[in-house]
Amino acid sequence: MNPLLLKTVDAASFCGVTLRLWRTWNALGKNPAPVRIGKALFWNRDELVRWVEAGCPRREHWNALSRKKSRSTDSHGGKKE
Repeated sequence: MNPLLLKTVDAASFCGVTLRLWRTWNALGKNPAPVRIGKALFWNRDELVRWVEAGCPRREHWNALSRKKSRSTDSHGGKKE
């Protein structure tokens, strides 16, 4: 089973880094922002794949890339006309 949301330890493992490094990256804004559910943090698995494919940019740059991409596609993932 491939969950859509990964717990912190699973996100770190998925990206091939230690939990400590993943938490450091999160504190420094070097990875995508987590989804908070209650007190727990989760990362979107598909977003992590796209982030790695994009070269693991810092969160600020990643957010800008994501906003730019979402403006160029409609709600169904197709190109806007």
